[in-house]
Amino acid sequence: MQDALSKEQAQHKATREDLQKRLEQISAEANARTEELKSERDKVNSLLTRLESQENALAAERQQHQATRETLQQRLEQAVADAQARAGELALERDRVSSLTARLESQEKASSEQLVRMGSEIASLTDRCTQLENQRDDARLETMGEKETVAALRGEAEALKRQNQSLMAALSGNKQTGDQNA
Repeated sequence: MQDALSKEQAQHKATREDLQKRLEQISAEANARTEELKSERDKVNSLLTRLESQENALAAERQQHQATRETLQQRLEQAVADAQARAGELALERDRVSSLTARLESQEKASSEQLVRMGSEIASLTDRCTQLENQRDDARLETMGEKETVAALRGEAEALKRQNQSLMAALSGNKQTGDQNA
C-alpha cells in the first residue's frame, strides 16, 4: 500500500513537473507572442495616428472645398432670388464653376505631367552631365598624353639641334682644314 502510494505520488510529481514545464513553455510562448502583439499594436497605433493625421488634413481640405462650394451656392441662390430674368447669368455662373473645376483638374493633370517631364529632363541632363564629365576626363587624359608627346618631341628636337650644331661645327672645322691644305 505504501509502495502504491509512493508510486502514485511519484507519478503525480512527474505529471506536475511535466505540467509545470509545459506551463513555463506556454508562458514563455505567450510572453513572446505578447511582445509580438505589442509590437504589432505599436505599428497599428502608428498607422492609426498617420491615418488620423491624413484624415484631419483631408477633412480640412474638404471643409475648404465645402466652404467654397457653399459660397458659390449662396451666390447662385442670391442670383435666383434677385430675378428670374437673370437665369442666363446663373447659367453662366454654373458654367464658370464647371470651367473652374475642369481647369483645376486640367492644371492638376498638367502639373503632374510636368513633374514627370521634369523628372525625365533631370535624368537626361544628369546623363548628359555624366557624359560631358567623362568626355572632359578623356580630353584631360588625351591632353596629358599630348603634352608628354610634345615634351618628348621637344627633347628630341633639342638633341637633333645640338647634334646638328656639332655636325656643323665639325664640317666648319673640316672646311677650314681643307682650305688650309689647299
